[in-house]
Amino acid sequence: MDGRIKRLMRMLPEDVDAALINGYGIRRYYTGRAIPDALLLVSGKSAWMLASPTYRKEAVGIPDVRYVESWDPWVGLSDLLEAEGIRRLAVQADQLTVAEWGRLKKETVCEVVDDGRLDELLYRLNCVKSQEEVEAVARA
Repeated sequence: MDGRIKRLMRMLPEDVDAALINGYGIRRYYTGRAIPDALLLVSGKSAWMLASPTYRKEAVGIPDVRYVESWDPWVGLSDLLEAEGIRRLAVQADQLTVAEWGRLKKETVCEVVDDGRLDELLYRLNCVKSQEEVEAVARA
């Protein structure tokens, strides 16, 4: 699992400032943690897990990820985007509900990029397995 987030950071499209990972399965793949109702924000330089204080213990220990405590991750996201100067945000178009998409457009000041490129990138990165992943599959 080491390096997954760093690899994603390196591969983000150049015309976006950050990517929002809201899908439970892919968020778990990148963090190794099963934290419900959380958001993972990844830029070229940093990554943040926005999660309820209920999951603080799990979220704090994620390598290469800063924990942002928020009872409502979507509100915390808006504040974080503004604080970090993120103006173009790529989203998982196939994971956002209509309500989440509407809320994101309404509550954030950045441009939402929902053209599917992030979905494709996540899929491609998931297909390339590290030696650690290959060994884990072999053991299973």
